Amino acid sequence: REGHIGKGRKVGVQSVEKALRHVAQKFVLDRRFDPRRTVIGQRDLDLPFQRLLKKYDEEDPAPKPKLAIPVSTVRKIADEYNMSDHHSAVGDLVTVGFFFLLRVGEYTEPQRQRGRRKRTTPLRRKDVKFWKDGVLLPHNSPL
Repeated sequence: REGHIGKGRKVGVQSVEKALRHVAQKFVLDRRFDPRRTVIGQRDLDLPFQRLLKKYDEEDPAPKPKLAIPVSTVRKIADEYNMSDHHSAVGDLVTVGFFFLLRVGEYTEPQRQRGRRKRTTPLRRKDVKFWKDGVLLPHNSPL
């Protein structure tokens, strides 16, 4: 865990937990008991394992979230990926997928209201519009 073998990188709690789980699965597949549990069918890990993993979790630094792709990439796709109808549709799907999958407020700057905390507005049905042959389709259109 200290990183003596792993090129100086400390092993995180998730790696330890995963390795323990894999070893236990091998034991069970070989028709032996799970070494992490005293009783067969026991739901929780034994207390020493729970305490060890909790200690490791507390020692590990907080994860640093990273954005999958920058907003500028999505904007560039939306603006310039229109060589054909197919490419334009792909660009639209990339944009919709990007905003559908993100956590609210992660990529967008919420508006401030006086005296209130920042609030974000989720994507709403009225924010989505579809066209067919240049005509805006109403929301109650059949598929």
